[in-house]
Order: sequence, then C-alpha cells, then structure tokens
Amino acid sequence: YVISDGTTTSTAREIITVTPVNDAPTLNINTGTSSSPSIQNHIVYEAGLPSGSLPLQSTEVVTGSFTLSDPDGLSDLRGVRIDGQSIDLNNLSGQDFIGAYGTLHINNYDLSSGVANYTYTLTRAMSSGTIQGTNKVILGDSFSVFAVDKSNLESLLGSIKIDIVDDIPDVRFDDVTNACIAALGTSKHLNAHHRACTRVISNT
Repeated sequence: YVISDGTTTSTAREIITVTPVNDAPTLNINTGTSSSPSIQNHIVYEAGLPSGSLPLQSTEVVTGSFTLSDPDGLSDLRGVRIDGQSIDLNNLSGQDFIGAYGTLHINNYDLSSGVANYTYTLTRAMSSGTIQGTNKVILGDSFSVFAVDKSNLESLLGSIKIDIVDDIPDVRFDDVTNACIAALGTSKHLNAHHRACTRVISNT
C-alpha cells in the first residue's frame, strides 16, 4: 500500500492471510407436505394395523421429508446419521430404520435438491398401561437425524417424531365362552351378570 502526505510518498507491503472456515451443514424436517409444510409430530393410529379395529384405513402410515443443505454447497455433504447409523447420500434411497414400534423407510433422496422423502409405518401395537380407550401416546416412536459433511461436521439434531394413538380394547371369545353364549341363548354382547363368559385378549 502507498501512504502520501502530498509531498512525500511511502510504499509498504502488508501480507493478509485468510483462513477459510468450514461451516456445518443444516437439516430441516417437514412432517407435512411440500405445499403445506409442518414441524408438528406425526400421528399414527393402531386402529389401522391389520389386527386393528379399522384395518382398511391405512392410518398406521405417514409420510414426510427432510432437507439437507450446506453453506459450502450440496457437494460438500457426505451423508446422514439416523439413529446412530451413518449412511452415504448415494446409498440413502431405500434404507430402512427400525424403531420401537415401526419402520422408517427412505423412499428417495435427490442429490440436486438435498430433499429426502420418507415413510413411517407402524408395525405393532404398544402398551398404553392402565389407560383405556383411544388415548394418544406422545413420542411413542422417534428417530434422530443429523446431516454430515465431508469434514465430518454435523448439523444440529433433527428428530422425526411419532405420536401413537391407542386402539379400542379388543374382546374375543374362546370355545368355552362360545359354549356359554350358546347355553345362555344370547348374543356376544353379554350383560354384567355374564361377564365371566368373556375373555379380554388384548387392549391394543
């Protein structure tokens, strides 16, 4: 650089060293749709299970997406870590992750946009303890998600959160009960005097 007072000029050289800093990637989870995004917990219903009270309604399945990004560009991303399992982005599509009560399936991942679409399917009923009826269990299932760049820097924690709605009690009848019903000459909806003829198999 040059400094001058109008009469005398002085020239000096200054070396400035710039050290680049690698920024961590980011992760955004969308539990809604592209046109109606949401960050609310997913809700699935035990009633939609094959053994549930409404098995044809497919309420045990939900879909969503998560988006990866990086200040240094998508090319700086290496993979994700879901529930402790590291997956390269080239291999992310089609991966399954087993949760406490269901399976998280990665339908596809777009390298050009950083968007991954997923499906969660409830596969078994959970116990809600002594609470009866269709109560909702908050965070019945969940999956931790991190984006990871090529320097192994991770994003902040993201979570795919699943609330599970308990099904109604399931009352079934064994051979002894059926014989009891036949002897009584009544329907399976027995009154209080004949409750000994019923056997509750599960409260799903």
